[in-house]
Amino acid sequence: MDRLFGAKLRFLRKQRSMSQTTFAELLGLVNQSSLSNLESGRRPPSLDLVVRAAAQLGVSIDYLVRDSIPVETIKSPDALMDRSVSGGEYLIRGEHPVESVAPTERSQAIRESRTVYTHTTFGARLRRLRQSAGLTQGDLARALGLASHSHISFLECDQADPSIDLLLRIADHFGVTTDALMRGTAITAPPR
Repeated sequence: MDRLFGAKLRFLRKQRSMSQTTFAELLGLVNQSSLSNLESGRRPPSLDLVVRAAAQLGVSIDYLVRDSIPVETIKSPDALMDRSVSGGEYLIRGEHPVESVAPTERSQAIRESRTVYTHTTFGARLRRLRQSAGLTQGDLARALGLASHSHISFLECDQADPSIDLLLRIADHFGVTTDALMRGTAITAPPR
């Protein structure tokens, strides 16, 4: 994730012909220097910044955090990232699929349960996904390489936010997008 985030941010800024100062203001950053550090990779983004940037720029969270999605995937500022629910493909609106993803049986069953994505918080969506998969908090913690089920408990109660790395592992485990987890939108997994 750390490799391409800055390059994608710089690409989106240049695509909009914006200065670093103006772009930093758009993203709610303190100053141009903060943006410069993000674009150069000297400073990793917070999850809050990634979610805010995706919303402000009209791109998916997955585009910003997954190195498997190329920087220049977005051809124009109007080409918003979109996922096709029926086709199981990660799409850019109005263009061809970037890559198809074959869903696992478990993630397919989860996808068919549309109520998973109606919950309003990350924690509620995570709990519903875990329960739909028939996992205990301990099972999920072990599957994600966490030392204790209490980490899952804190996440589900919205007492803690996941790191970007953990968010990606959770999305991959359940075969959903990071957008589905963070914003309750789009359910098809992006390319890995």
